[in-house]
Amino acid sequence: HLAAIDVADDLRIAESRARHDPLRRTSDWLRDHSRLTQLGARVVEGRAVAAAERRKQWFDRWEAQRAKEPRLGFADYAGVRRVDPALFEATLDELRTEVEASGARLVLVNMPRQPGLEATNPFVLEYTALVERYAREHALDCIDARAAFRDRKRIELAGSALFHDQVHPTAAGHRLIAEDLAAAIAARAASAPSR
Repeated sequence: HLAAIDVADDLRIAESRARHDPLRRTSDWLRDHSRLTQLGARVVEGRAVAAAERRKQWFDRWEAQRAKEPRLGFADYAGVRRVDPALFEATLDELRTEVEASGARLVLVNMPRQPGLEATNPFVLEYTALVERYAREHALDCIDARAAFRDRKRIELAGSALFHDQVHPTAAGHRLIAEDLAAAIAARAASAPSR
């Protein structure tokens, strides 16, 4: 057996399969000879052009607005507290009161953040500590979603990015949080006395 001189054997085999595949021959013929296929291609290309134009218009408007408001779209303000910790805790009190008044039990979640955010905005860790302390003081469950986002095995199972930006989880990120939340609720329900 001599290898092909002009084309490698694996490519020659693939080309032969493609040439003899009836579906491939049919699709090639349709592409070359069918006006309907050519019209469909023009419609699809036209839609793609229109979609690209809409995206460009949207981004142009976005950039024009950002020129007026440079922090537009930012969720984190380096070194600037947007909510005073005392107000944050008072809001937790109101939330707990409303939830318990409805007969339910509040479960807190310490939301994850991109690792670099905590380094550049160390005050966000104060809110994490506040939530943990509040949960302890009021005997509430507290899900540490930050830990879930640092667990390499769970990240690999998620299979995709966990954040859209510095603080907003993607669907895969929310799935990790939901798994922990469901486990905490199930554990609480299993340990609750029967009615």
